[in-house]
Formats: sequence, C-alpha cells, structure tokens
Amino acid sequence: MTKDKVICKTVIVDDDEKSRILLIKLLRKHSQVKIVGEADSVSSALKVIKDTEPDSIFLDVKLENETGFNLLDKLSSNLKVIFVTANSDFAMQAFDVNALDFVKKPIEKDKLGRAVNRLIDDLALSSDEILKSFDEKNKSYEDRNENSMNDVRKKTSTKKKIKPDKLEYDDRLFLTKNGSSKFIKVNSILSITANKDYSYIHSLDENKIIILRTMKEWEQRLPEKYFARIHRSTIVNLEYIEKVEKWFNYAFHVYVKGIDTPYQMSRRYASKLREKFK
Repeated sequence: MTKDKVICKTVIVDDDEKSRILLIKLLRKHSQVKIVGEADSVSSALKVIKDTEPDSIFLDVKLENETGFNLLDKLSSNLKVIFVTANSDFAMQAFDVNALDFVKKPIEKDKLGRAVNRLIDDLALSSDEILKSFDEKNKSYEDRNENSMNDVRKKTSTKKKIKPDKLEYDDRLFLTKNGSSKFIKVNSILSITANKDYSYIHSLDENKIIILRTMKEWEQRLPEKYFARIHRSTIVNLEYIEKVEKWFNYAFHVYVKGIDTPYQMSRRYASKLREKFK
C-alpha cells in the first residue's frame, strides 16, 4: 500500500472535552486520518478501542486519576501512539514506550502535521500488504540463493553466524526492489528506518527501498565514520544532517536532507552522536 492510499483510523483519548473538540477539528483537516471514536478515561478508551479497532490513538498523559501509560499497559503494542499533552516532563517516558511522536499543548498546527505525516509513513511501512508483496516478489531470488546458503552452512564448522563484511563509504550495495536487482551507492543513503526485521532505505538514488534486514545488521556493515544510530529504529547518514534541534527533556529532532519529517533522537543516542563530531 502506497502512502497516499493509507487511511488511518484513530481514537482521541483526553479527559478534557475542549481539548478533544479542538484536536478533532484539527485532525479533520487531514484527509488520511479517520476519527472513529473518542474517550475521556482509561476504561472508556479500552471499550472504544475494542469496538473500533483503530490503527492509532492520540493520547493525553493525565486521564482523571490514571495516566495514558496505564492505558498502554493494557493495549496491543501494534497500536501507533501519539501523545498530545501539556506535560512535557513525560517526553522521555514516551520514548520508553516507543511512542511515535509527542505533541505539546497548546497544539501547533505544523507540529501536529509532522506527527500525522510520521504516522502515515509508519503505517505505510508496516502494512502487511507491503511486506507480503516484498516476500512474494523476492521469493524466486531467495530460492535461487538457497543452495549457496546451504553450502555456506555446511562449510561453517561452528554455529556462530558469519560476520558480514564492513562496507566502505564509496561501495555499492546489491539490493532487490520490485522483483529486480540493482546497485545502490552507500554514500547516497540518507537514512534507514526499521519495522521489526524490515528496513526502509531512503536514498538520493531511490525514494524508498524495503528489504529484510535488521538495525543490528546495518550497524555491523555501515561505516561508523559516516553513519550513526539516533533511535532504536533509525540510522542516519551524518553527511546529510542539516540541523539538530532540542525537543523535550534532553530529546532532540534531527533534520536530514531530503526527508520531510525530522527524526526523534533520545538523550542516550545524542551523547553518542556528540562523540562522533568531536
């Protein structure tokens, strides 16, 4: 499913009625967001979410005598979460539960718009249809390589995995897209984002390429001088970072050339990134 065809069903969870009304009004300006319900507490949210089966929730932190985090403890991890709250002190905790974004009240339209774009991008990437299509188109390629992989396994005397070769910045990667194979320059990669074991490559040469490879594997292969992990699901090319802005509680937004929406960077990864620029 391409990004422009994604329709995101969402539920608004906020104990303040005026805040819910305002957020609903703003979200209705985004044609790809379909509001299927609203709730003002953890218990009512659980019922609405069970009845409507949304793709995402826009969630406040404080909900009467409970919190949005209490709600998340009772929900599926597949649900995309965007916090919308006046309590910026909870930004780091939002990172810990892998929230997609954190929008501070009073809501700024452009920041909400970026959060919606991130949500649509993420849903397009995580679509089962995309992954199924990828698997089907690459099945013949995998079958052709099965014999050679078996040979490698037979020749390996231990059960340890073979460490992949380290790439140079001027190297080219051999990848498969839409059933055909091609080369992509390592130095043209802008960023790599992850969804479970799948990677989403953004580059100068190609808009987006999806392959079966984990973040750990990318870290092992990419040249450390030029690439850095800034989030559990994001690696960026340092040569294409345009700016880094402070966000909430020592978290940051990283702007990469050619990427419309900034990436989130936690405090832990920020300290590692500083070391690379010393």
